[in-house]
Amino acid sequence: MLQDFDDRFQDFERTSKIIRLVAFPQLVEIEGAPLHLQMELMKFKDNDQLVKNFKDEENVLDTWKDAVEYPKLQELARKKLSFFTEALT
Repeated sequence: MLQDFDDRFQDFERTSKIIRLVAFPQLVEIEGAPLHLQMELMKFKDNDQLVKNFKDEENVLDTWKDAVEYPKLQELARKKLSFFTEALT
């Protein structure tokens, strides 16, 4: 039972890091992001306007729709955010 709990908690921790990356990409440490996303995240953080949009925008989905120059991050956001919209319907 303890092993099962540990396994589930590790999944939660991994998932919460991805959700944070989608919701607050400007706050995520580049080195802590998945390796295949680090280059885009670095470029993202240099885009002052997009970072500002994430700070100011209430609808994260709308902000990600405008982030077309970051296709890997945008696809991750689309997948994770669609999970939540499906859960709400």
